[in-house]
Amino acid sequence: MNGIVEYFGPNKSNHPCGYCKSNKPDNSSYGVWTHEMTPEQYQIMIDRGMRRSGKFCYKSVLDKICCPTFAIRCEALNFKPSRSQRKVIKRFNDFIYHGIKPKSYDKAESSSSNDLADPVQSKPTKSPSTEATSDNEAVSSTLEPSEIKQCKDRTKKAKYLRLQRRIARISLKLNCSEEEALKVIKEKFQQRHQKSEKLFEDYFKKPENIDKPAHDLRIQFVSTCTEDHVKYLKVSHQLYEKYQTIIHKDDPSECTIKQFRRFLIDNPFEPKPFCTESKDSKSIPTSYGSYHMQYWLDDKLIAVAVLDILPYSVSSVYLFYDPEYSFLSLGTYSALREILLVRNLHEINPSISYYYLGLYIYNCPKMNYKGKFHPSFLLCDQALTWHPIEKCLEKLKHHTHPRFEDDPNKVDEDSATIQDDDILILYSRKILTYSFYKHLCGTEDSNEVYEYAKLVGKKCTKNFLLYRKNEID
Repeated sequence: MNGIVEYFGPNKSNHPCGYCKSNKPDNSSYGVWTHEMTPEQYQIMIDRGMRRSGKFCYKSVLDKICCPTFAIRCEALNFKPSRSQRKVIKRFNDFIYHGIKPKSYDKAESSSSNDLADPVQSKPTKSPSTEATSDNEAVSSTLEPSEIKQCKDRTKKAKYLRLQRRIARISLKLNCSEEEALKVIKEKFQQRHQKSEKLFEDYFKKPENIDKPAHDLRIQFVSTCTEDHVKYLKVSHQLYEKYQTIIHKDDPSECTIKQFRRFLIDNPFEPKPFCTESKDSKSIPTSYGSYHMQYWLDDKLIAVAVLDILPYSVSSVYLFYDPEYSFLSLGTYSALREILLVRNLHEINPSISYYYLGLYIYNCPKMNYKGKFHPSFLLCDQALTWHPIEKCLEKLKHHTHPRFEDDPNKVDEDSATIQDDDILILYSRKILTYSFYKHLCGTEDSNEVYEYAKLVGKKCTKNFLLYRKNEID
């Protein structure tokens, strides 16, 4: 199936940056309006650094904007939650199953666009295993014996001394050197850690000792490629308006149903089944396309994650939620749920393995939280290759728009070899190659056509029909 697109760009505007609010003159981006597009074609586009808003796909000119935006994705199958992310799940579960609200949380951080900053934690009570945990953390301590007296951190000093006493006991008991005793301690720690390590899926399971949860949580998927979303349009729009006006301080006139539909419902996809198993589509999607992942709490809609299910990934488009439930850290929780979704989809469709978090901005706290989902990779916009975020962060410390690809000869091969016959044109309701179109209509728009071809690459130019207006019509 050929997609049908129109090219717009580069677009230049002087409106304030949505992230740092500056007024840099060269705020520019390329845009493509997609009348029709398959999920396979969009997968190619997001691997070239493009994102969609409704039917409009765009890519910023990174060396001309104040806050460069890099595509980011997470290897969902290898994902392991951090301590803070596990706490988010635990707090959420405590509320759902026991009705326990967190005692305190950072309201300022919870007002961020995705609310992925963890709430401030109250001081935990000491558990019986605290000392053992401290000893294990001390195993990797770099504190030298000569620094003990000068160490001002009492906790660090106590951990070190505790470890030394343990080493001495084991060394005496086994009649071995201190180095060998330390190895024994490390091995025991690793064995204990492996035995106690949970699978990621286990964090979301209902506890066996809970008969009736304090709250009823229901998550369902509603396709926006079909008319299924119509019955939820009113309630979804009301939640969206509440979120935008309270969290983003938008004027209600900017949050109309028309704007809501254009931004978060309209899409260029046709649903394409990828699984023949008889599964409930509200439980897990079985078709490629765009979805609203709805969170219902006691029959009240509290959050909606807008997602694209693509051939190799789940791509996050947007999240809006009820600000009254900010204490649940819904931004972080929903992202973790979406990683879980990738893993569940992988079981019925092995090609799906990545979670695309959208765009990463190094110097913007509202956007750089995405780097906390490990392992994550950033896209080099010059070579279109993926690189571990840890490596990229070192380069971002010294340059706002670095080249992540170390090989200076590496280029975007998909756009370097495009010929005129690789570019398909839709003109006067006919499909033409660009070489034939030039012969028919001239070369006045050649710069624009080649700019478009370089943006989307050969794989897309051979599958997209670039609309060209017939002046006679």
